[in-house]
Amino acid sequence: MATIDFALSTNANLEDVMIFEATAALSSIAPNHSCRVDPQLAGLVLVTVDHDDAAVRDALCGMRSVLHIVRLTAILDLPQGPDALSQLCAQLDGTAASGSNRLLPDLTRVGQARASFRVCCDRIGTHAFRSVDVERVIGELIHERQGIPGRMKDADVIVRVDVLGNKVVIGEQIHHAELAKKRVHPEFIRDASLRPNVAFAMLHLSGYQPGQFLMDPFVGSGTILLEAAIRFGTRGRFVGMDRSERVVAGARANAASLGLADHVQLVCGNARALHLAARDAKGQVDAIVCNPPWGIRIGKQDDVDDLYRGFLNSAAEMLKTGGRAVVLVIRWESFLQHARCSGRWRVTEARPIRTGDMIPVLFVLERVDDTLWTGIKSGIHRLVVLCREGDGVVAPVASAESTDDAAVSLTRRADHDHDAHNAPEDPSSQRSHRRRVSQ
Repeated sequence: MATIDFALSTNANLEDVMIFEATAALSSIAPNHSCRVDPQLAGLVLVTVDHDDAAVRDALCGMRSVLHIVRLTAILDLPQGPDALSQLCAQLDGTAASGSNRLLPDLTRVGQARASFRVCCDRIGTHAFRSVDVERVIGELIHERQGIPGRMKDADVIVRVDVLGNKVVIGEQIHHAELAKKRVHPEFIRDASLRPNVAFAMLHLSGYQPGQFLMDPFVGSGTILLEAAIRFGTRGRFVGMDRSERVVAGARANAASLGLADHVQLVCGNARALHLAARDAKGQVDAIVCNPPWGIRIGKQDDVDDLYRGFLNSAAEMLKTGGRAVVLVIRWESFLQHARCSGRWRVTEARPIRTGDMIPVLFVLERVDDTLWTGIKSGIHRLVVLCREGDGVVAPVASAESTDDAAVSLTRRADHDHDAHNAPEDPSSQRSHRRRVSQ
């Protein structure tokens, strides 16, 4: 029996998430399917099925981790040398002219009179040509050999010729718009908004389950929370925050456009003090999934360190023991250092992924119970009670939060007394003292 191959694309290093979703999507309608990954094809999963029908295509296009889906016609080695594109075009032209073992999709079978087409190319690696050069040269070849007019917008068929390192992946795209872009919320889009397929992958890695408590302290346009509410249902609790009123208002507009305004709680808040924005959530959050500012516009490294340190400490207070935080950062060395030094996190995974021209790192952290941390807090609690009793104040039983505040106050007071005791004496007072002694 003949088989059909599809190529599913996503961000490099998220292939395992896509395999998991494809297996679930095809298990009932194409139980004999197979999924495989070629190490030379970054970001690509090859899916083989024994039939191609509307049910299979709908299942594949309904996946939330995918960028593009192509019905494969060929995977070729890219010719080497400065004229690699010309050699590739000659190879494709030879099969197009003979009509046998066709490497380019046959667009004459579309069934529409003079159907239009467009060539799209994603390119990864260093080459002597650009993506637009591939689109132009292959487009001219298809037009010449198949007599189909090209059209940049609203083309009936999209032919993909993706160049991934030294490999060329060719096929007919089975959908029109990029699947992830179909889920972008047009009411409010930030310059560096997270792609929905990456948000889905982050949620998958967090282990989030329907009905749980999810928090995003850097909510942006709301992509992560909205993706979770759509994918897992609205039974859970979704809390997002940002320090900017404008950003929070934009995320609310996106939630309202999807009918989720009543299911997603969006507030202004500081990621370094999450308990102030969600006082009832301390120790109750199941998962924190977020995309902090990448530091390009934050400022000095000290500002980035302060943000990471404060966020990690605050997030540890909000998460349940065993809960996960999935965080996408570009300054990964600093983030990893603070996560390790805190003593309250176990780094279970760190994977670089490719998004646009950047390669951030996706961290998966597990909240652990640090007995040393807990012991120090208990000791501070006892000392706070003793200090209050020493001042003649009857100390009520303090909550953990009030103990923390009191401990901070005592520490600041002790620092002030220490500084005052060790501060150099004012020169003017020294002169006055000498005058009194001489008299």
